[in-house]
Amino acid sequence: MRSNATLTRREALATGAVLAPMVAAAQGAPPSNGGSGWTVLAWNQHTRELHNYWASDHSQSAVMGTPLLVLDLYEHAYHIDFGASAARYVDAFFANVHWDEVQRRLERARRP
Repeated sequence: MRSNATLTRREALATGAVLAPMVAAAQGAPPSNGGSGWTVLAWNQHTRELHNYWASDHSQSAVMGTPLLVLDLYEHAYHIDFGASAARYVDAFFANVHWDEVQRRLERARRP
């Protein structure tokens, strides 16, 4: 039987745990803040749940949040390789996520 600490890519996407703004960008709908910033999947140490957070700059973070996966949606992150196509960038990002590493981070964050 699998530990309840396990988060597979399929489970994360199925439960909506993986970064709703990333999915919106991939579908062509820009986030309400214009699309710039970081989308963060984090383990909330207080609620003991996965949460999605949006940070518009480096001075914002989730209180009690341990980052597991972060997507940079500032233009400098994708413009050279993908031009204005944030959706292709997001697709490439997901295709290259090392889910075993995300899992390792989750297991570590869940430790008491």
